[in-house]
Amino acid sequence: MTYISRKLIENELLEMEQPIDGLFEVSHTYVLGSTKDVFGSIDVPGVLWEVTYNSMKNEYYVDRYVKQSNTCYRFKDREKPTSLNCMNWRGADH
Repeated sequence: MTYISRKLIENELLEMEQPIDGLFEVSHTYVLGSTKDVFGSIDVPGVLWEVTYNSMKNEYYVDRYVKQSNTCYRFKDREKPTSLNCMNWRGADH
């Protein structure tokens, strides 16, 4: 699956006129008859591709995600998130 996923994303990169050398695999999972591969590229920052293979239908789906934001939530030293202190989170976009 990973080989086919990589080739599908390489095609997308070529259509975007981007190099394919910086492509890397982020994760590979198998859930309920579907295989998912997630890829990123150092040449296209902030973009992830998810390739899903549905084995029941023998179909591949390619989704491209663009990072909208990156929010950091900080807690006091050794403080664990709870329902009470999560309501007081102050997010800071990076």
